[in-house]
Amino acid sequence: MDGGPTEFTYSRQELRAPDGAEMMIARILREYGASGGLTFRVIRDGPRFHIVPEESWGASGARVRQEPILDTLINLPSRRRTGNQLLQEICDQIKERTGYRVDIGPGNPGLHGYTDIGIENQSARAAFEKVWDNATSPGAFVWDLYYDPADGGYGLNFSHVGPTGLSQKKAN
Repeated sequence: MDGGPTEFTYSRQELRAPDGAEMMIARILREYGASGGLTFRVIRDGPRFHIVPEESWGASGARVRQEPILDTLINLPSRRRTGNQLLQEICDQIKERTGYRVDIGPGNPGLHGYTDIGIENQSARAAFEKVWDNATSPGAFVWDLYYDPADGGYGLNFSHVGPTGLSQKKAN
């Protein structure tokens, strides 16, 4: 990118519109792509907005189409396990299906309570939502997924952003 950092300006009216946040995010991403950055798309799913890559830089330095790793379909039978175990099983299935390792970061707040939920033919993204929303207020947790080209794997970090912490929801 030439000419230094890009600036973005928004009005309060834009943000107050029913879909203002989504429009603002899409505009930032569109302007970032137009200024020479990679392209992304916004997926709105309930209380969350997912920023999903459409391309990345290939080994030659050229732009290449990027298939989002969290689009990987997950199938896990319903059985008793902790939320942490379920999160790890989702990551294990991503590796099994794509060849890419996904490690959960050390800052993960953890889901130590037991659940018996299963995942049937859902994207990894939807599976993470289901696990967190089952244990907390819907939308209370979000995540960042980072690719490490040095080791060819991903790092996944979960963050609490909601009004309440972990609930006492537990399956019998």
